[in-house]
Amino acid sequence: YSLCSSPVLDADPAVVVKRKTNGLLSPHIHTHLKVGDTLHLLPPDGRFIYDFQKTTNTHFIFFAGGSGITPIMSLLQTALAQTQPSVQFYLLYANSCYEEIIFYDALKSLSQAHKGRLHVQHVLSKPAADLLPDAAIGRLNQRILKRVFAKWNCKASTLATTDAFVCGPGPMMDTTISFLQKHQMAQARIHKESFVAGETALKESLVPNEAHKVRFIIDEQETNVHVPAGQTLLASGIEQGLDLPYSCQNGVCATCRGRLIQGRVHMKTHEALSEEEINQGYILCCQSYPLDPSVVVQME
Repeated sequence: YSLCSSPVLDADPAVVVKRKTNGLLSPHIHTHLKVGDTLHLLPPDGRFIYDFQKTTNTHFIFFAGGSGITPIMSLLQTALAQTQPSVQFYLLYANSCYEEIIFYDALKSLSQAHKGRLHVQHVLSKPAADLLPDAAIGRLNQRILKRVFAKWNCKASTLATTDAFVCGPGPMMDTTISFLQKHQMAQARIHKESFVAGETALKESLVPNEAHKVRFIIDEQETNVHVPAGQTLLASGIEQGLDLPYSCQNGVCATCRGRLIQGRVHMKTHEALSEEEINQGYILCCQSYPLDPSVVVQME
């Protein structure tokens, strides 16, 4: 779960847990967790972060869909607190209807507290009533994005020195990122966080039909691990006692990132890696299958 609290404003960390009927943990949290219970947690991790104190940007744009507002809320509050009053912030927040909007009151309060500086645009695909007359209506698409950008007076020259943060359902993120790229925003300035791995399926022909030995390098210590056919590097390493970093095991958090020093692997999905990282040899161990007996992975 992503933090929605700000490390510079809030005394305690907070997360948003949206209940999913078939979820592994959210039903338990909503049904059984009570005040006074103790939770054992891993430290915060991830790369959907930004150092706003060192920025020279004059604009930031945030795009959220549904519960994707969770990490966006943390970033936005922190950015407003740590940047100069002249820096402008834009938030486009897409939901199905008014009742589904998370943090509606908090966003309204933020907008009032930072009037003229924070600009919030809601997008509703299935509005049940005229509760938000200023909301854009329809599923988020290129046409709506173009209209909102015109309203915000966001031009290509502005985007050249702007960072964008995107979090939400896959199709919403794909639409948004495609729009930003068409408007010449540099890939390095587009930051994203995925909650769900992509739909890329592992081709059966790429699954190794024999076991391989893989060498892990962890803190300059080398360990050989036997990887059975069809098992990922991470799963095999954990089974054989290696202290490998991991979290989601779905390819969206990059906690299990390592650098492929030698050999070939197939990654089922690489949602959490940038093209630059892939070109540098980084892999996600939870999504990687060895394709030959010479694989060497260095954990960093």
